Amino acid sequence: MKFWVLFAVVTMLVFLGVWVVKNQEHLIFPGFRPNLETYQANEQYRLDLAVDDEISLMGWNLPASFDESEHVLIYFGGNAQDVLSVKSVLEQLPVSRVYTFNYRSYGLNEGQPSEEKFYQDGLSIYEFVKAEHPSAKISVVGFSMGSAVAGYVTANKSVEKLVLVCPLFSIEKIVQSQFSSFIAQYLKHKFDLYGLAPSISAPTQVFIASKDKAIPPEHSKATFDALAVEKQLTVIDGASHNSIFEDDKFLSELHQFLK
Repeated sequence: MKFWVLFAVVTMLVFLGVWVVKNQEHLIFPGFRPNLETYQANEQYRLDLAVDDEISLMGWNLPASFDESEHVLIYFGGNAQDVLSVKSVLEQLPVSRVYTFNYRSYGLNEGQPSEEKFYQDGLSIYEFVKAEHPSAKISVVGFSMGSAVAGYVTANKSVEKLVLVCPLFSIEKIVQSQFSSFIAQYLKHKFDLYGLAPSISAPTQVFIASKDKAIPPEHSKATFDALAVEKQLTVIDGASHNSIFEDDKFLSELHQFLK
């Protein structure tokens, strides 16, 4: 009897592993349904950035709260987030402009999503902003999966300040904790921010939501501990993964760090 129970468990794990591996793009890059009315209402801020021969990313150049500042910001969103959904937060920040783009295959963008392409696109966005503002300070904010993109850009470019909101350890770590290490080893897109952390040289503020169910707070804390720079950690008590942007303490400390 014990043999058959073990056999059933192993078989179930194998089938689950095969399913996760075959469907990993859909699971990691779920995208979202674009809000066409919101896009139309913000048409004046719209940008279309060519990132390779075939793909252009739709994004926005948003005015923020400090018109005369020589400080601009790039925002990288989460894996199911329309970046324009946090416009009301971004436009309050103490910089002159905020540049933010939906990822390839997200919203109205074409292309095939991948970790490698997201990183390459992040560098292209940085180079575009740098060309638009040659003498400006550039800071970067990354949320959830976007924390890995923000970390990659910061590890490879000159960044004034970095903000990581609900940052990953890695996608692989999440799969290990929710499924198994056996399945995790077959992931193509790992978004290993923990591994990138020692290469980050910009002063960094990390925000953790105490009730985060998407990225366990201990994952974010491990990434914070791996940073070898001037750094600050703020835990937002009572906040969840998706409610952290509505928290007054989060907004206040984000504003203070970027000033």
